[in-house]
Order: sequence, then C-alpha cells, then structure tokens
Amino acid sequence: MRCEKCGYNNSDYDIICEKCGSPLSIEKNIELQKKYNHKARAIDIVEIKPDNSVAVFLHTQKQIRNILIVLVFFTCLIIFSLIYGLTQNYSSKDIYKQYNNFVSDNQIGIIYFGTDDKANTYLQECLEKYDIRYLYVNTKKISVLRKNKIRKQLDLRRIKDTVVIIDNQKTVNAYNGYQYKKREEMLTFLKNNLIIPVEEGDAKKNVKTFNEMIVSVDPAIIYLTTTKTDDADKHNKMLNSLCSDYSIKYAYIEGYFLSSAQQMNIFHKLNYNEKKENLIIFVDEGQIKQIIEGIDAKDDYYKIASTNGFIDEDSAKNFVNINFSQLKRQVLEETKTMVLFETDDCEYCERVKPIIGKIGLQNNLIVYNYKISANDLVTIEQFLKVAGLKEEKLTTPLFAIFENSQMTDYMIGLIDKNLLEEKLKELGVIR
Repeated sequence: MRCEKCGYNNSDYDIICEKCGSPLSIEKNIELQKKYNHKARAIDIVEIKPDNSVAVFLHTQKQIRNILIVLVFFTCLIIFSLIYGLTQNYSSKDIYKQYNNFVSDNQIGIIYFGTDDKANTYLQECLEKYDIRYLYVNTKKISVLRKNKIRKQLDLRRIKDTVVIIDNQKTVNAYNGYQYKKREEMLTFLKNNLIIPVEEGDAKKNVKTFNEMIVSVDPAIIYLTTTKTDDADKHNKMLNSLCSDYSIKYAYIEGYFLSSAQQMNIFHKLNYNEKKENLIIFVDEGQIKQIIEGIDAKDDYYKIASTNGFIDEDSAKNFVNINFSQLKRQVLEETKTMVLFETDDCEYCERVKPIIGKIGLQNNLIVYNYKISANDLVTIEQFLKVAGLKEEKLTTPLFAIFENSQMTDYMIGLIDKNLLEEKLKELGVIR
C-alpha cells in the first residue's frame, strides 16, 4: 500500500508506513481487524498484526475438502464400475442364452460373431428374403469365458469377425475376417455353400404363389422345378398351354430362385423329406390329388388332368355327328358352319374336342363332327381341297369354317383356346 505522506510502497498487510511511521489507512486497519478476528481497537493500531493461525486453518480446511471430493469421485467410479460389470454380466448371459437356443434348433442357420453393425445389417437383409435363420452375437457384450465355450463348442479357432454356418448343432463352414466392406466375398461364400441360390430371382413371390396354389379350391396344376434347364422350360410351356385351353389355374414355381431352406419347406408341405428336381402337382378343393415325380416328354398330362376331373369331358359331347351327304348340304349354307374332322387313331382329336365344345356351349353354337374312316379318306381330302384346304396332306384334328361351299378358315392340330376364340371373333361367329 502506498503511503500518502512519503510515497513509500508498503506491503498489503502493513497498516503504518515502514519509512515514516504514518498510518496508512484507518479503513484498512478495520478491515484487517475483522478478517483476523481482532477486537476493535480505537487507537494503538501500530500493535495490530495478522493472526496467521486462522489462515493456516482455512488452508487446511480447503485441503480436506479437496481430499473428500477426490474420495467421493473414486467411490462413485467404483460403484459405477460394479453396476456396469453386473449389467454386462447379465447382458452376456442373455446373449449366450440366445446363442444356445439358436444352436439347439437342428435346422440350418447363420451366426455372425463380431462388432460391425453395418455387416450385421447387410447379412440380416440378405438372409431374410430367403427365410434363413440368422443370429448376431456382439462379441463386445459377451464375457471371455463364454467366448471360449462357444469357440470350443463350434470347433473354431476364433469367433471375432466370423460368420459360421451351422446345421444339426455343428459347424458346416466358417468365414473369418468378415467386415461390411467384404460383403461381395460374403455373398460368394453363401452361394458356394448353397445357403442362398446362385440364380437371382424373386424368391418371395415364388414361395407366396406356391402357398396360395397348394390350397386352391379350383382345379390347379403346379409345376415345381429346382433345376433351370431347357427341358423344364419346354414342359412349362406345354403345361401352361394345357391349362390355358381348359381354364385350369397354373403356376410355374422356379425353385432354383429359392434357398435350400425355402426349398425344403416346400417339399415338407408335400410330405417329402428330400429335394426333388421336378414335381407336377394336381390340386383341387384345397387338397393334393396327385403328384408326378420327374418329367417325361411322353407323359400325357391331358389324361391325368381328365382322370382327376380337371377337364370338362361333357363339353366334348356338344357335337352333332354328320355323314358325307349331310356335310355337303351344310357347307352350302350361307351362314358359317363349323366342322371338326377327326380320325379314330388321332390322339390330339380327343384333346381338342372339349376345347371346341366348351366354346360352343358358352356361345350357343352348333358344332358338327365328322369322323373320317379309311374308306372315305381320299374322298374327304379331295372335297376339302376343292373347298380351300391348302395342305398337301390332310391332317387331323382339322377345325374348318365353311360359308357358301367355301372354307373361309381352318386350324390344324392341338388348337389353342385363346387363338380359336380370337379367330371366331374375327370371322364374326362369336362376340
């Protein structure tokens, strides 16, 4: 404190000037008295000195307070650590329980041991559309002891960043070092192990279609194949055409778009314990009527469908049988006359008759039927060529439309129902 009388710089604790002895400040004197618990003294300010014991006590008190704060902090830290440890132990126990339940199921499944959340999301989305069982085990949340148990149980060297294929509680194969950036490698790994199909397609749609068709109340035919071949494609087209002609519901299930798990789910519904390459399933009134294994070009699906009542054979009776003289008289008519020519040894003739007969019933048409014998084959062939047949040799079944003694149009062979309807609409026979 600066002395106002002589200008000497004294310390903050001085109340009189060390140089000239003049009082420095009465207000300062009073302030120090209050601070160090001195009794107020009117004069004699020279004898007043600071009480250092009070300052020491306050310093000690501050140190004790700091020590207590440190002790409270470490106590809270220990308590938090204990609580976190207990929580982690319960979390580890719960994860291990989920793992045991997953492995106990004898079906095929995928387990990802790791900490990459993106990798987990990718695997989950990839496997979900193929109905593959999947479990994510976060290795950060499981104890070392339980990790070792899992590793020994699955016969693995490591379980960090590892994808494991299990079946019947055993490891089928494993992929180590999996991360999200290796998703393409993971996709290849799953395809090589037949977990997901090699062929890319709409698996969910195929499964949904099969489930709907297998309980069909109306007559339905399902063609299920697990191999993508030209032969399968050929039979698909043949069955599709058959069902289209006779208004039978039809579904082609491309099993090669399904995972092994999805395929086996379908075969189990058909009471099969193993996979088959090709199955043709006949369903009616919500029940399976018949299942044909394999495909054979010589199989007559028409006869099988007829046996199961899928084809309306009564519609084949909607014909008026005529002889040659009646035929000549009918074709002279101005209105259009429809005639089906058939022979006894014609396999396709019997298949065509229900199609034509049903169209006739639905549109209230008269359809004539002429059965060609060996005796009048040459005569009929000459008659038809004069009327307008352009074929070198007569082939049956032949469906012909006459008007004013001329053949206005004709169709040969296994006639498609839709094409026949379109032809009749063009000719104005039906609307």
